[in-house]
Amino acid sequence: KVNGTDTVIRTISIEENGKKIDVTLWREMAEEDLKIGQYLSISHCMLNEWQLHKSLNTTRNSKIQVNNIPPLGNNQIKTYFFS
Repeated sequence: KVNGTDTVIRTISIEENGKKIDVTLWREMAEEDLKIGQYLSISHCMLNEWQLHKSLNTTRNSKIQVNNIPPLGNNQIKTYFFS
């Protein structure tokens, strides 16, 4: 609950160049039809760190874009695991 209101959240893990990080999707973004193996661009996230564990949270300004092909270069980002 956020401010007494039930709020939908979902945490996914993304991987880029062998490094993984959890991303918590809030509200409408938590209900997006995302699938394992998709290439995503997620903008306007906030970085959190708790007990040496870093994670990202989407914000009201965040946008998720599903790309049909991997990005050019070494920046290969893909969804890894949904929790």
